[in-house]
Amino acid sequence: RQLARSVLLNQAELAPTTVITRKLRLPASHIPRLIELLNPVRSSLRRNFVWTFAGYMVFSACQWSILSLLAKLTTPEVVGKYALALAIIAPLMMVANFNIGVMLVTDTERKFRFADYRFLRLGLIAIIILIAMPVVALVCHFSLEVTLVILVVGLTQAVDCYSELHYSVMQRSERMNRIATSLITRGSISLVLAGLVLFYTHQLLWAVTAMAIVRLLVLFSYDIPMCSETEASVREPLQGNWFNLK
Repeated sequence: RQLARSVLLNQAELAPTTVITRKLRLPASHIPRLIELLNPVRSSLRRNFVWTFAGYMVFSACQWSILSLLAKLTTPEVVGKYALALAIIAPLMMVANFNIGVMLVTDTERKFRFADYRFLRLGLIAIIILIAMPVVALVCHFSLEVTLVILVVGLTQAVDCYSELHYSVMQRSERMNRIATSLITRGSISLVLAGLVLFYTHQLLWAVTAMAIVRLLVLFSYDIPMCSETEASVREPLQGNWFNLK
């Protein structure tokens, strides 16, 4: 703001190349910076990269720390159960993902509304949770505890998958700082809460349940409101015909 004010008020010091607009002579070298200051919604590429890098680095570090806590506070058998749940859920979530977020980001002409993508994502998640995961658990003859762990971990991953769709809306509007804030919040709170539960109970099921609760709280308290605000800033409603996506 100070730079913009100095550029507009200081008409005496001129660069070799100037632009004259309404009798205000502006140094040409200041024009890109002035445009960025007058339009703060569009962040620079450098700022977007820093926010994205920081968000995913912190989130990945928190995920690694959770595995470390499991190894330190529980037995190798418990760590194996958690790894088994992740191994089963990961390919199923790849099907639920279906690159819908990529389609939303690249839909620059806004041919389909957010509700169309949301309907498709929720439909795939429902099929995975209600049909695919129970069938896998029954076919493999897992114990009740392992089955519950798989279902809760699947719920956690499903919430992350749904949050990723909201991230795509923010990415399309270049609001990477909001994505990073959500990732850091989800990762750090999940780490702290899961660590406390493991320390006092040493139960994997309660720890993954705490992680699922954190994911749901962040989704409804931050991701969805920020997505709505981002779409409102570009005057695009979130409601739409769910059956228009072909």
